[in-house]
Amino acid sequence: MPSGAYKVQAHFTHRNGNAIDGYAIQLPDKSCMPKAGTKQKPVKRTQLFIHSEMNQDGTQGLDIPGRDDSDRWEGAGDYKSLGCIKLTPADIKDLFKRLDQARWPSNLTLYVR
Repeated sequence: MPSGAYKVQAHFTHRNGNAIDGYAIQLPDKSCMPKAGTKQKPVKRTQLFIHSEMNQDGTQGLDIPGRDDSDRWEGAGDYKSLGCIKLTPADIKDLFKRLDQARWPSNLTLYVR
């Protein structure tokens, strides 16, 4: 995930996406900047979220032995991501509870270093 400030764009408790379901916070697209002095070009990262691994309704999917289930949190290996921030189901639900209590401030910003 590129360093910088991310203003929260949207939040969902019943998201039904291609890879991200249930509780999710959508962040804006951002470019990864190359190291100074290199000839690399910035790469735009899209579809950035804070999310977990769960069903659309926030429950856990069935455990299918021998495979990593994208709708079921199975342990520390599930923190791996293609650029998103992933939390355990309990942690993202707790985050939503706290932000619900704060009425989701309109200036809510995440800072990544």
